[in-house]
Amino acid sequence: MMPDAEPDNSENLSLELLRQGDAAFQGGDYKESLANLLEAFVLNHTDIDIQAKFIEVLSHTSGLKLPKPVTDILAEAVIANGHNAQALAPVLASRFEDDPDTDRAILFLEETPPGTIVEVPADIDFTALLGDQLFLLVCTKATSVSPNVERLLCALRKHFLSEWLADASSQSYFIDNYPDALAATACQAFNSEYIYAFSVDEQNKFSGLQASIAEDIRGVHPFELAILGTYRSLWETLKDSNPDDLQYLADQSPRWPGWLRLIWKIQFLAPFQEALIKQRLAQLTPIKDAHTEATAQQYEDFPYPRWQSTKASSTAITLEQLIAARFPYTMRPELANGPIDILVAGCGTGQQVAQLASNLEYKNVLAVDLSQNSLAYANRKAEEKGLKNVHFGQADILALSGWDASFDLIVCTGVLHHMADPSKGLASLLSVSKENTVFFLALYSERGRAQVVAARKLIAEHKIPDTLEGMRKFRAMVRELPVEHAAKNIAFSREFYSASGLHDFAFNAHETRYTPLELKALLDQHNLQLIGFDLPRGEYTARYKANYPDDPNMISLDHWEKFEKEVPDVFEDMLQFWCMKKVQN
Repeated sequence: MMPDAEPDNSENLSLELLRQGDAAFQGGDYKESLANLLEAFVLNHTDIDIQAKFIEVLSHTSGLKLPKPVTDILAEAVIANGHNAQALAPVLASRFEDDPDTDRAILFLEETPPGTIVEVPADIDFTALLGDQLFLLVCTKATSVSPNVERLLCALRKHFLSEWLADASSQSYFIDNYPDALAATACQAFNSEYIYAFSVDEQNKFSGLQASIAEDIRGVHPFELAILGTYRSLWETLKDSNPDDLQYLADQSPRWPGWLRLIWKIQFLAPFQEALIKQRLAQLTPIKDAHTEATAQQYEDFPYPRWQSTKASSTAITLEQLIAARFPYTMRPELANGPIDILVAGCGTGQQVAQLASNLEYKNVLAVDLSQNSLAYANRKAEEKGLKNVHFGQADILALSGWDASFDLIVCTGVLHHMADPSKGLASLLSVSKENTVFFLALYSERGRAQVVAARKLIAEHKIPDTLEGMRKFRAMVRELPVEHAAKNIAFSREFYSASGLHDFAFNAHETRYTPLELKALLDQHNLQLIGFDLPRGEYTARYKANYPDDPNMISLDHWEKFEKEVPDVFEDMLQFWCMKKVQN
């Protein structure tokens, strides 16, 4: 446990460190920001603003090795105050990387036949490893981005499965001692959408378990549900069962241990709620053409992303305040300076909707998408967060032009580039805008997605289907690629660790990519001006300004074209930017 600091001077010092850490973060100096915020957190770890900023900066890094007392308190803060658990996934990955204790434990699991463990070597501490608060938090409430966590969970579920199905003479070491680890394994399997591969022997075993559960639902043992949930979701297994049998399980569930109730909630109750929501979703426009239907089906099969928590501000601000703070020198007309109407066009599973509704003052939010499964997930999460005046409906962006409506902020990120003609999609968004509407858009980067282009070529060459099994095969292939292969780095992306993420990233039905000059042409075509970019890596801000002192607003797309040629990953894989109709002089 981290000691509480002295209350008087330490509190003032922690707030000053918070201010310095935020300033360093805004200036792109992540190393300095993290140093200040870590010190502030150690001094005053109960301050919610310090927690939030520290976690926000961690989310922009590839991971930081933090002492266990710090990660224990961070995990508690995420649970208590609803911070973004996903931000801590890279921290867990860093802990599991090149750690001799973890490596020994994983190798022992992989090399020891299941059902034979009576005791473990003295230099392996499964209680510490599997009971770690950061490990349990990330596995249950985020998507792990660690190859070693994946190895650990794959080995664990194999032991749980084999121990349960073995005869009475076999050992049940993990079942007897680590039910919380079983819950963590089942939750992470669900969060990653069962992207982890398994052997034929495992498939035969869990298929038999699944069949026996289906035959006698009322006789099922809680451990059987949990173990099956490490290989296949309980919803997919049980959804077509006799309603009376399902009601029996629901009636029994309050008597189950907490770790099993968690699995039941995540794997059955939440999807059940989404199924009910789908029945009452409004269809706001028809979906007509074949290309749009194919895109819709992609996200019906793989709703993206499967998020659990997200960044939220303690105080909502106006759109005017947001733009003025982010881009203080860009010329623009007066913006709406109060609660606004927001359109989120292509809202997916609603993570961005939750962020906007938590951070901006608004009157109404309308969130539309092609996929009913995505909308149902988004709606459930909005209800879970208690968001008011947020409305969801199925709609095709291309059909918005007939609407008698207009919005102050239109958000459309990661959507237009999947259309057959992104320009037509943008024109449709403009048809429901005002003269001073702000647009937040994101389009794939031609240079930033070089690794994805190589991956898509690999997929096409090997005729890998865009199925769950196909993606498992692709992941195995990528891991065997030589380091110098252009597609190798895709294994280090967050999207590699979930089915919907990988499908959206590399298996999507269609994509159009842009360079800064191509973006300039698109904006000019629609009489739009750039307000500014959201840069995923803030350290490039100072470098750009040093290179181009004649562009303090950082809005010259000619300069950005040159800069991106020098630094191809400056935008990572997407150009994320704010724009609006050109100001008339």
